Amino acid sequence: MQSTACMALLGTGSAPTLQLPHRLRSDPRTQDAIIIALADQGFGSSKQPPSYAFGGLVKKPCSPDTLALAIRDVFAHRRIANEAGRST
Repeated sequence: MQSTACMALLGTGSAPTLQLPHRLRSDPRTQDAIIIALADQGFGSSKQPPSYAFGGLVKKPCSPDTLALAIRDVFAHRRIANEAGRST
């Protein structure tokens, strides 16, 4: 089975980002996808969703290499978690 990732560009004060994780989890096409947020420096204010709603969080600006490494790490962590779940 191949994993899917959704990239979310988050800005401060953007109301739709508050509903993004819920909307993606309620859609059968994306319910198992890893959600990786690319967020501006204001992310984490009281108007933004908590970082635990996402599989990964990258602060922007960031280099393409930093983003690629973050995506790879998120997929690696999911693979390890899935393997650990199967061995129990």
